[in-house]
Amino acid sequence: MHTGMIIKQLAIQKFGTVAEFARKMEKNPQTINKLFNTKNPGADTLTKVSEVLGVTIQHIVNYDNDHVLAESQIQEMEPIYGSQKLYPDNNEDNDLEKSMLRLNAYEKLFELKEKGVLTDEEFKIEKAKLLKL
Repeated sequence: MHTGMIIKQLAIQKFGTVAEFARKMEKNPQTINKLFNTKNPGADTLTKVSEVLGVTIQHIVNYDNDHVLAESQIQEMEPIYGSQKLYPDNNEDNDLEKSMLRLNAYEKLFELKEKGVLTDEEFKIEKAKLLKL
């Protein structure tokens, strides 16, 4: 799997959507999608991506392919978070609403596990992320 696809997986795992990753990168989603198709992004791009993702460049470049999800898995996982705001910008958000969003996301994760899209280990990792929200 090439570097752009690894960046895509890490971005979806961290931010939930391409749009949110694009916002953090201060780029438009079309530019980010081009990045995801790039086999060898430049040093400046990798530096910015690593800062936004909170990982080292080495982590991106040398990412263990055993931990990289297939494109079909990424596409199935992206709607889990969709445009739902799991990271509210203000404290006025209703706790019940946040709980419902977490529950819906958990149900979708469970469905993906049952379909065999996620392994038990991948399910545990994603579940732990939800519990931290």
